[in-house]
Order: sequence, then structure tokens, then C-alpha cells
Amino acid sequence: MLGATVTLQGCLLDSLFDGPEIDLARNPYIYQRSEYEAPRRTNAPVYVTRLKDRRELPDLDKGPNYRQIFSDEIWARSIPVMVEEILIEEIDHSKIYNGISSGNGGTPKSTDIILEPTLLYMYRMREVMTEAGMTGRRRTVAVSSLQIRIRGPVDVSGGRPTLMDEVFYQHVATQPRLGRPEEGIALTGRTLEQIMKRALAKIYESNSVVRSEPAAVPASTGKTGEPNADPAKRNK
Repeated sequence: MLGATVTLQGCLLDSLFDGPEIDLARNPYIYQRSEYEAPRRTNAPVYVTRLKDRRELPDLDKGPNYRQIFSDEIWARSIPVMVEEILIEEIDHSKIYNGISSGNGGTPKSTDIILEPTLLYMYRMREVMTEAGMTGRRRTVAVSSLQIRIRGPVDVSGGRPTLMDEVFYQHVATQPRLGRPEEGIALTGRTLEQIMKRALAKIYESNSVVRSEPAAVPASTGKTGEPNADPAKRNK
């Protein structure tokens, strides 16, 4: 499992959502596209299957702190639909593959690479600290995990070799503080941003087929992965 933990400095992240809808894929203050572009294209197209929703929730009775899961009802659309849309857009924009199709229409060809995503975790929770020196402080935590399996084009045996099977995990939390913590809607976006950055690089590395041509070089937009939206707004 490829994972990481990030702590945010008590930002009032939820103040960003007075205007745009609360949608992972459509609100740039919740999720920022990675801007990853592959050094060279793979000489095969990719077929992305429908995202499998295998989400699990943590055992809230484990651990020293009191924990409460936030409802998913706040989102404009279902979480699997939003994550699938982001994944397809990221892969298409990355120019890793020479064409892309998905399970939303059509069927894979024998020459396609098959990418199979599975959502394992995506939840937010409020945590009330009980450790010495931290008793009564609260923080908001977001956890996401995405599994990506990639199979190559059909080979001479009639099968598809597995090129990659990885699980990407990200944990993001605000600093503990007294009083009611924010719902941390944007924390979910931060987890998915970090997962996508690592996943796209790993997807590119995993391809064993010959890479045929350099990907297009985009106009300079700053460092890879930095947000396009006003950072002052994201860090209030």
C-alpha cells in the first residue's frame, strides 16, 4: 500500500463553499486536478472499467479517541460517481495512453490496456482527543484509499498480463483544537489529490509496452500539482 499522512493547520476550509456546489469533481476549491503529464505516451489505448465501490468504515470502538463519522449526504452526487469522473479526466489529461474509453460506453478491445479502479475508503470523521494534554480537543480527519489494477493487451496465450496492482492511501487531518471542528469537506479533496499524483506516476511507470511518442508539452502553469485556484482562498 502506498500511503501518506498530512496535517492541515486548522484552516477554515468550509468557508470556501458559499458559491460552487459541493462536488468533488466540479468544485475547484474541493479538488484540484494534478496537472500530471506523462513524459511519453504509451502506444496502446486504455479502457477504464466502471469504478467498484467497496468502501468500508473504520471500527469506531478501536483507538483511544471518540470518533464520529460524517454523513455523505452533504455531497451533490454520490462519491463513487464523482471519483470515477475525476479518475477518467486525470488519465485523459495525463496523456499516458494513446486514447481512452470507459465502461460508460463500449467494450474493451484486445489491443486495449484495461484499468480497473476500486474505491476502498472515503470518509470524514470528527475525533475527540482523550490523550493526556489533549483531552477535549477536536479535529477533523479524512481518509481515502483507491486500488488500481492494470492488465495489458491480450497476449499470444489469450490472456492479459497484470501490469500493476496497487493500493493508494491518504490520511489528512486538521490540528486538534478546542471547540467544534469544521466539517472538513475540502479534506476529502486533499486526500484524493495526493492519491492521484502518486497513482498517475505509478501508472506511467507500470506500462511494459513500448512508449511511442513524446506527450505534448503544455504551456507553463507553474509547478506540477500546484492548485490553479487562488491559494489564499484555500488556506483561509
